[in-house]
Amino acid sequence: MTYQSRRDRGPLFVFHHGAGHAALAFALVAQRMRQKYPDEMSFLAYDCRGHGDTHTDGDLDLSLDTLAGDFKTILDALYPNGSHPQVFLVGHSMGGAVVTQIAYKQLVPNLGGFVVIDIVEGNAMAALGKIKKFCETRPQKFRSVSDTIAWFLHIRAIVNVESAQVSVPPLVVEESSPEGPAYVWRTDLGASEQYWKDWFQGLTDKFLQAKGAKMLMLAGPERLDKPMMIAQMQGKFQPVMFPDSGHAIQEDHPDEVARSLIEIWQRSRPLTLPPKLPRS
Repeated sequence: MTYQSRRDRGPLFVFHHGAGHAALAFALVAQRMRQKYPDEMSFLAYDCRGHGDTHTDGDLDLSLDTLAGDFKTILDALYPNGSHPQVFLVGHSMGGAVVTQIAYKQLVPNLGGFVVIDIVEGNAMAALGKIKKFCETRPQKFRSVSDTIAWFLHIRAIVNVESAQVSVPPLVVEESSPEGPAYVWRTDLGASEQYWKDWFQGLTDKFLQAKGAKMLMLAGPERLDKPMMIAQMQGKFQPVMFPDSGHAIQEDHPDEVARSLIEIWQRSRPLTLPPKLPRS
């Protein structure tokens, strides 16, 4: 499933969600940006394979190269021959690894910059055991979509009710059972375990070596690992902190995230010099 909103001018923002999430995780951010610049921005977000309403013959193949290839295929199909003048990539968690891979390998022409949301290699690799336990202990089914939304809010995976009401419904599918209808997870996160290290190993080097403006959004400075702390002090990327946010920063703080994305675009706009005055 692909969501897009096109304009004839201005930048194109392409969003990639995290594992187990879906494209509508960025719905409020895009809405806020559109309200600010109704005629100057285009947006593209999609459910990656095995997520939301996207179904492929290889739904379980979530390797980094496959996800990056899907990203490029979709972008090339919708904007052939690099037809959009300036592109910004935005990725949350696993999606942050994907957009970093795209930027590092220079797979997108006219790249203005990229933004990674709440993922850093050192902390991600250290947290893999916790991710596995989360997959094993989270509820396997819900009585309704409303119950699913309530669960996300209860565990504070999302704290913004407005966003949860939009982003959570695509994460479950209805299933018949002897006890009556139930809603189960659309994506089996545990089945992707073989790819977790693949997503995050080498992320720091690729992030720092990739060309273009770079922004890293984190739910607090303590999530920076040592290499990224050093890189920050050297001014190699722009950090933006959200200390009162959960992992889904773009959902918890859509207004602030929208402002930050507008900022990276504005800082990357080509400088237009005034015309030279004729000599007298």
